[in-house]
Amino acid sequence: MIEAFPLSLLFLKFVGGGYLLFLGIKAARATLKGGGSATFAPDPRSLTNGLAWRRGVLVLLTNPKAALMWAAVASFLFGQGLSAWHVLAFGPMGALSGLVIYGTYAWLFSTGVAMRGYSRFSRWFEGVFAAAFGAMGASLVWAGVREAKN
Repeated sequence: MIEAFPLSLLFLKFVGGGYLLFLGIKAARATLKGGGSATFAPDPRSLTNGLAWRRGVLVLLTNPKAALMWAAVASFLFGQGLSAWHVLAFGPMGALSGLVIYGTYAWLFSTGVAMRGYSRFSRWFEGVFAAAFGAMGASLVWAGVREAKN
């Protein structure tokens, strides 16, 4: 698809870079403010470990970026000359690996120790995210500017 619409990659660089810069600025503001909407606040209601795990898994499974990632993987696999059956076989394998990986993340990060640790160091996390997203966003936008000049 990129070959058919060469400007689409340039467009994605600007939009994606702009979005990453937006996230970086938002994280930087939260870091400087020492809190705010971007900082995690534990739910005051007590959750059992099972309910906390379920909440974490549901958040991860309903993430729209996952659908975009799978669309990208499928287009890559079809581009490699694999048959539809081969590509479809990646679905259950990907679902199983995602359930194991993200289920483990949900379990680990839903514990009281992890939530208290994040609350304690949230400004540091926000600062690291601000720097990383800002650098990646600026890099994409700069690549788009250089490409647009050519």
